[in-house]
Amino acid sequence: MERVNVVIAGVGGQGNVVASEILATALARAGYRPTPSPVPHTVEDLARHPWILLDITHHGVVLYDPESVLELELDAVRRRMAELGSKRVELPDGSWYWDLKPDWRPGEVVDL
Repeated sequence: MERVNVVIAGVGGQGNVVASEILATALARAGYRPTPSPVPHTVEDLARHPWILLDITHHGVVLYDPESVLELELDAVRRRMAELGSKRVELPDGSWYWDLKPDWRPGEVVDL
């Protein structure tokens, strides 16, 4: 089964709970059994481009981001990955890793 990260960005409140319940119902009807794994980040955390954003750029679904904070950071990560030539390498067992800069040289620092 394909893995999908579902991300609900926002300032909390009842809207997040309702969106989560609607999504869970829709996914269950489609045969998916989602297990939410919240990874809370502040706006400042997102600006530092934590590694989880790599996977979210690839197979995440943003449900609620009223001020587009997360979407702007994901776009910035996508642009940087394109500049670096980053690629996701899938292994036969279904796991993967990110080759952030295929032409990386020892001692070179790579920032997202």
